[in-house]
Amino acid sequence: MKVITIGDLHGKTHWKNISYDEYDRVIFIGDYLDGDGSTDELENLQQIISFKKSYPEKVILLLGNHEIQYYWQPENKLKKHNRHLSKSFNSILKENENIFQVSFQLNDYLWTHAGITNRWLDFVENTVPGFKNSFASNPEETINALFHSDKCDLLFSIGKAKGGDSTGGPFRADISELRTGIPLNIIQLTGHYRIKGIEKVEINSNEIIFTDCLNSTIEWAVLDPFSRELTILR
Repeated sequence: MKVITIGDLHGKTHWKNISYDEYDRVIFIGDYLDGDGSTDELENLQQIISFKKSYPEKVILLLGNHEIQYYWQPENKLKKHNRHLSKSFNSILKENENIFQVSFQLNDYLWTHAGITNRWLDFVENTVPGFKNSFASNPEETINALFHSDKCDLLFSIGKAKGGDSTGGPFRADISELRTGIPLNIIQLTGHYRIKGIEKVEINSNEIIFTDCLNSTIEWAVLDPFSRELTILR
């Protein structure tokens, strides 16, 4: 099985240059919006959504914090917020909200935008008893179910490193929070953290793969989640 992860695009159109025929899954890690203004971000987002609708099982669209601010949590705007296109972004995200998700899992690999930390699992457990056990059994389903519940604000939590007062969730975790501990028995793939190239690191005896490199170099993580072979497409 071959799975390609598309890192944070922020308006970039490099994803169009990939031949997707050889891949069984195409996973966009989120943050489609808020680039440097050099491309038509609205059109780019519409094309990504059309790609998903053409291949609904093959293409996975995860949400990033830059999408959350335009529809799901508009009161918490980021420093990079496109006020000129905010209504258009809100409209297209609202119209297509059911095709986006927070997490995706294959075998023991879990994709989210900013990653899951042990501290955040404890934070949610305080409000949703049993959450940690449910996560241990089925991470993807547990995270996505929380998104569609009346406790979805827990997903948007922000830690002190990012100016918040709790702990960073899967949209706004900070690298320092990841280093305090991540769940065992799953290997995570994230965007969110800018790096120079695809990078696999070990944190408390587990692996995490960072994919947000498009500001520096055009690289894509290609993974077989069953053989655990990771290659880099350039």
